[in-house]
Parts: sequence; structure tokens; C-alpha cells
Amino acid sequence: MTATPAPLSAPQVRAYLDRIGLANMPADAAPSVELLDALIRAHQLSVPFSTADIAGRGIAPSLELDALYKKIVEDRHGGFCFELNMLFDKLLLSLGFDARPCLSRSVRGREQTAPINHRGELVLVDTSSAAVRRRFSATASEENEELKRFFLKTGIDTLTIATDRPYINEVRALFKRRARKR
Repeated sequence: MTATPAPLSAPQVRAYLDRIGLANMPADAAPSVELLDALIRAHQLSVPFSTADIAGRGIAPSLELDALYKKIVEDRHGGFCFELNMLFDKLLLSLGFDARPCLSRSVRGREQTAPINHRGELVLVDTSSAAVRRRFSATASEENEELKRFFLKTGIDTLTIATDRPYINEVRALFKRRARKR
């Protein structure tokens, strides 16, 4: 069985890493959660999300790899989610990550279900390490607290239950709070 060639060449990977401020990162670094976090952060801080071509100029962007690479890496422009995440996917694959695209929707702050109009990225990470699980748990906990603050600010009722113990009292309390609001 032959290995699938990397989507980006070694010089393209090096230029992409330079574009996102990681010029000193070894291109042969082993895939890890820490590396993934560093890549995501660097990409988000360096490559702007922009719909200027679509909304402002009415230009349908090309999703061809060469055109994306030229626009984002060589010309140092931003792009919209399909552009940015497609090229980022190719970087991750070239660095040895197990990544694949996914379609999704933005839901935060919306009162109704939005259409599926966003391109994200799924990356498989090894969770056999206790350190990785602790880090994920801490990050998830921070995000849950942020979401709770958002719900509280907007007046959305929430219910937190633990399925490892009886939770009927929490459900009753939620309905009592809702009844008092009416």
C-alpha cells in the first residue's frame, strides 16, 4: 500500500507556517493536541475571516487548492469559512493530522435554526492520555460557564443534570422557575 501524498508540498507547508507566525515550528513535528491548539490559535490570529469578495465585490471565490493557497498564503488575504477551513484542512493533513471537513451551522445568538452554511473541521486526537482528557475537561468546563453566562444574560432557561444521580428535583425546580416567570 502506498502512502497518500501530502496535499501541500514541504515548501508550501513552510510558507503557510510562516504566514501564520509559526516560522520556527519544525515542519516534521508530531501531531499532538498541543500542536493542534497552536496551529488553530495562530491561524485565527493571522488569517482574517472575510466575506469582502462575496458580499462587497460579488466575486464567487475559487475553492481550488492552488487558488486558495495563492490568496491566503502568498497574497496574505483572508477568506470565508469554506476557503479558510479547506486550506487549513490541507495544512493539517500535510502535517500528519487525521482531519476531515464537516458541514455545520452557526447557532449562538439565533432564535431559530439556521441553515447548514458553514464549513468546519473534524480532527481526531488521541485521548488515551490522562493529560489530554484533563485539558479537554478544563476547556469544556470554561466553555460551559461562558454558555451559562450567555443564557443567563439572554433569559434562556437552562437545566444542568448529572445522569449518575437522581435529577428529578432539578427538573421540578426548572418548571417552578418557569411558572413564576409567567
